[in-house]
Amino acid sequence: MKRTMTILAILLLVSQSFAAFTGLPAAVEKALPEINKYPIASSVLLWADETYELTADGKQVYEWHSFRYIPDEAGRDNWGDPHVAFVKDKETLEILTSRAYTADGRTIDSTPENAFNEITPEELQHAPELTLFRQMVITHLGLENGCIVELHYR
Repeated sequence: MKRTMTILAILLLVSQSFAAFTGLPAAVEKALPEINKYPIASSVLLWADETYELTADGKQVYEWHSFRYIPDEAGRDNWGDPHVAFVKDKETLEILTSRAYTADGRTIDSTPENAFNEITPEELQHAPELTLFRQMVITHLGLENGCIVELHYR
């Protein structure tokens, strides 16, 4: 009986924290209960959309949009600063959204002024002929345990 009450209390707390997220798309809200299936995961990918487009002038456009639940510090370490690779003179990278949704209902946006940093990949630091290969480090601001991060770029 004591065990059942403990489990019910935990489920009540978890369900209340899901209700506090505001501004999420319906598909992401629908996926929130999936978090309970992975209690020891450092992150849970709630929703993702990946598209490839070939334009009339022959250009290729790749677009990524995702929502990821970050339950703990390991998740913040692994997913708080994603690196997006691109070739500087041949490709353009546009960060459309980098946002954190906190369990208490706040949304924190990352902006180019405070969260986007272009770097040379560590693997290429001793290869000057390959310096066109770059990575954009996108720092998600406002991360805390139990938040959801949105990343959308093309």
